Parts: sequence; structure tokens; C-alpha cells
Amino acid sequence: GPQITLVGMQPSPVLNPVNSSSVAITGSVVDANLASITVNDQSIPVRPGSALGRYDFSFNTPIEPSAQTPLVFTATDMGGNSTSVTYLLRSLVSLSIKPLLPGEAARFINSGSPIQVQTAARLSEVAEGFSASVRLGNQQTPLTLTQTLASGEVTLPATAGEYTLTYEVYNTAQTL
Repeated sequence: GPQITLVGMQPSPVLNPVNSSSVAITGSVVDANLASITVNDQSIPVRPGSALGRYDFSFNTPIEPSAQTPLVFTATDMGGNSTSVTYLLRSLVSLSIKPLLPGEAARFINSGSPIQVQTAARLSEVAEGFSASVRLGNQQTPLTLTQTLASGEVTLPATAGEYTLTYEVYNTAQTL
């Protein structure tokens, strides 16, 4: 049947440690007559790999803080034969950050001048001494914490392009 492997991870019962709230999963499935592949019953797109019958995939998946997240990969071939492999991800993160604004893949019309963009993220918890910021390339902008909501404005450069915002939370002791 189909063979499923993930880059840098071992199948169950091994616990794969993860130290972020979202993890990039990269892997491949090998089968001459692949019909489909799913993760936790959700179909994932594949692209032809380096060899005949090899298909590569990559996607991001959220990981609950301080929890164990199973990813069950099921590949099915044209004959209806299926193979399932479970990978267990163990979060080392005790706090989660959920970006709210701007939405993922948000687009802004650029008129040749920098754009002010409202940013916001929800933290799973806050404590005394916490601070949050959002990073765009090497530009770091402090965010205002109101209970568990971190918000602020980021200036996007005047040049068109794709930009990734990275939310960071600090407490006085360490980076989370």
C-alpha cells in the first residue's frame, strides 16, 4: 500500500516536540496509483515529487499549547487500499497566540506610499510582566495589551510584495 513519511518527524509512538503554536508539516506519499491523502479526515493537496509515484505535500497546522496533537495521515490508492500513519506532536508551548487582524492572506492596495495596518492577536493567557510585539522583517512594533488582546499598528512598506507578520510575546523572564 501507500507509504507516508514526514520530514524530520517519527511516527507514533514517538512524540515529536514542537515549540510554536503552528507547525509546518512537509512530507511525501509514495504509491503508483494514489487516489487521495487526508490528514485527520481533511483532504490535502499534493504535487508530483522527484520520482514516479511520489507525491509531496506541505501545510501548516495549529498546535494547541501544552497538548498532544495527533495527525492521522490516510493514503488511499485507486484500488481502495488505504494506509494510515499517526504522527504525534507534543507542544512545548504553554501560551498560544491567535492572530485576528489582518486576516491571513489579507491584501492591501498600494498607492506608492507606506500603509498603516491595524494588527491584533488574542493570547490564551497574560500575566504580570508580559509584553507583546509584532515583527515585520527587521521592524518590530510593540503592541498594547488589553487583557488578552494585543493590538497596534504596523506600517507596511511602500513597495508591493508579500509580507509576513510574526507575533511575539515576552514575559520579563524569557521569550515565549
